[in-house]
Amino acid sequence: MFTLLENARSNTVGKILAGTEFKLLLLEHGWEGLPVSFIRTVAKSADAPLKSLMQIIGRLSLKEQDDVMRNGRNTFAQMAILWPELFDALQIWQCENQQQAFDKLSALQNVPQHWTPLDSPENKWAFVYFCGSPSVEGRFIEQLSKNTTDNSLLIHTLCRHPSPQVRHTLLVYCQLIRDDLLFLLDDADAGVRSLLPMHLTEDSVILERLSRDEEELVRSAVAEFTPDENLQRRLAEDASPLVALRLLHNKTLSDNVLERLTRHPCALQPTDPRNNFHARRHEENKAELASRLRQLINPTPESCDRLRDDRIFEMNCLLIHHPRVPETFLQTVATSSYKNLKRELVVRDVLPQQVIDTLFQDEDSEIVNALRRQCMSKGIPCELDFAALANSSDKDEVYLAAQHPQCPADLLEHIYLKGDFKVRSFVIWNVGAPLSLLERCLEEYRDTSDINLQFFVLGGLASAPNSSEEILLTLADHPNQSVRWSLSDRTQFFPALLEKLIHDKKADVRAWLAQNPACPESALVALAGDKSVKVRRRLAKNPNVPLSVLEALANDGDARTARICKRHYNVRLKAQK
Repeated sequence: MFTLLENARSNTVGKILAGTEFKLLLLEHGWEGLPVSFIRTVAKSADAPLKSLMQIIGRLSLKEQDDVMRNGRNTFAQMAILWPELFDALQIWQCENQQQAFDKLSALQNVPQHWTPLDSPENKWAFVYFCGSPSVEGRFIEQLSKNTTDNSLLIHTLCRHPSPQVRHTLLVYCQLIRDDLLFLLDDADAGVRSLLPMHLTEDSVILERLSRDEEELVRSAVAEFTPDENLQRRLAEDASPLVALRLLHNKTLSDNVLERLTRHPCALQPTDPRNNFHARRHEENKAELASRLRQLINPTPESCDRLRDDRIFEMNCLLIHHPRVPETFLQTVATSSYKNLKRELVVRDVLPQQVIDTLFQDEDSEIVNALRRQCMSKGIPCELDFAALANSSDKDEVYLAAQHPQCPADLLEHIYLKGDFKVRSFVIWNVGAPLSLLERCLEEYRDTSDINLQFFVLGGLASAPNSSEEILLTLADHPNQSVRWSLSDRTQFFPALLEKLIHDKKADVRAWLAQNPACPESALVALAGDKSVKVRRRLAKNPNVPLSVLEALANDGDARTARICKRHYNVRLKAQK
């Protein structure tokens, strides 16, 4: 054994990498002295010994761990790199072989509280989410789709897992072979069946069968993913608002079917929705799609009537925001009495001029002012009487004038003098606000003890685009922390201001600067040596922090900071390749 260990230590490992038992024997009898090349080879192999994986990974540098992630053939080696807490919580290191570890993973149900090896509530919440609450497998399955290893055995096992949550996550994130998909076709859970159409878009027979499912959730999934126009046309006749709204998510939706949906029984139907509709029409990424599917499968408990109202409202919003919806439908909305739908119409990306003209004649000043703000933000020509707006009794109209970049400077001063602290904050943020007005504001409020004035007015002055260096340096010494927060959140800095913020006495201010993506690289490097753990943790999450800083912080004394940095370093390094 001594001779073999000496051979391994001298890098002559090619002839002795025979089997798992021998590798394990080597590792148990002096793995600390084995060369890194041997350790890396073992970590990348398909049969790496589970009992020593944590020690093996600990020997590797960040770059070597990244190599294992990209080129390794062992799911559990990747698990030990990405989720050391989960690896330890599952006690993978006690398993005799990978099949036993797979069985342990697939038999798992919920996250026991004693698994959380972290102290603070924030860390505890993060750990539970990280493991895919309420089931540990959720987050692990999500990562399977990103790995290059052959996970077919694990996927085959998990698609027969008793927990529907596991099967949901598996279908959202992973590519299943046809046999496994057909196995799930008769699944008792409607949520599982509803996730099959996105995997079987080319199988017209199965889609036809699922389109006649008694559960509207399953039929709606077919509506979203089927490329067959005939099937789309038939589903457009379905009275369910959920089927209609998911049909509007279909990327292959024909103009003919879209026109049919404008005449759907739920189109322009008066509703009292619980929430506003915030999902604008755009290309969903995988995470957004997964989030939407999870919400459909696991809706929050509420009355059926309320849920139906929400879905009808969302369907009408999707119609309004659809780029190919007929102009006649938009004009009908503009002349209707449905205030909530007209609000959605106002914020549509593109509006025909006829619709704009109609909305400007609306009796509701809230709709008219919202349209004015949209025209202002999009640069659409819009005649405004700034004097009338500035002297209006309607606060929304005063706010509009205070924010408009074309409002004359003398009117901005007039609005500032007559307005409350909120109006004054709008004037200060205006790119047309004269420097003399900003200086006057500083002199007037620098010593105020009113929290609202400090937060809105002085905080607004700290983030105002026209504030001079002298104003900003004065605010950097302000005793109120919220004012200095606003300085740390700016998009433009100069050296003297950065110097003050980097050495601010409050860690919260320095942490706010550390997480700001607009913070210059030199300041980020300086903050890497901050004594506060909070600052270094925020810095680790900054998307623009240099790789050299991440690599240095990967050895930070704070375990959580080191973990975040290792993970981000691997992701960033992989993205560069």
